Amino acid sequence: MGSAIKQGDAKNVYLNGVLPPNEIIYMHLHPIFYKLNHSLIPHCNHTKANSKTLILQLWCPLYGTKQGGNKWYEELCFVLKKLGLTKSNANHALFYCFKSPSEYCLLGVATDDFTYVADSTRTVKKLKTKMGEHMELVEMGELSWILGVDICRD
Repeated sequence: MGSAIKQGDAKNVYLNGVLPPNEIIYMHLHPIFYKLNHSLIPHCNHTKANSKTLILQLWCPLYGTKQGGNKWYEELCFVLKKLGLTKSNANHALFYCFKSPSEYCLLGVATDDFTYVADSTRTVKKLKTKMGEHMELVEMGELSWILGVDICRD
């Protein structure tokens, strides 16, 4: 059985991050929300009349916030460590697990895109199943593209 190189993607990764109680993020309510939820209009009018602004406190970091990518990476590291992978000291976007010379898995991470290199398709499938218990994954099959480079294995 030959080695396997697969790719995957996690959905809505920034929503997997968790803001600790001491990190508070506020944001203005986007005008589209007033159109979608008319019950907010009286609140908006009341705050404007009192020279105040309606804002939201975020429970999790969103894409575009300074904390978003950092909190996602912290959560990913926590999950991968729990699953038995080790973060490489040489490159913190590389995680690995060597159970024996014939059973191994390397995982390259680029934000929410994953590249799996393993001894077999079975090993990749096992890792993806475990990861899928912690995040929503999209199956992308054989590696065909990575960071703007087309891949062709022969």
